[in-house]
Amino acid sequence: MKKVITVEEENELAASLVEFVQEHELTTSLWQHLSTLVIKEFQQNATIKKE
Repeated sequence: MKKVITVEEENELAASLVEFVQEHELTTSLWQHLSTLVIKEFQQNATIKKE
């Protein structure tokens, strides 16, 4: 069963990812690769609950 998250939780996750990228000074290409992996995982394991 997929996990349901709120838009607020989605925004918090996005902010955490941005912070991670900045802290680790990732290149654009590496960030794009990692974000693609995150999106794939997200699509398989979560459904965003729009409120």
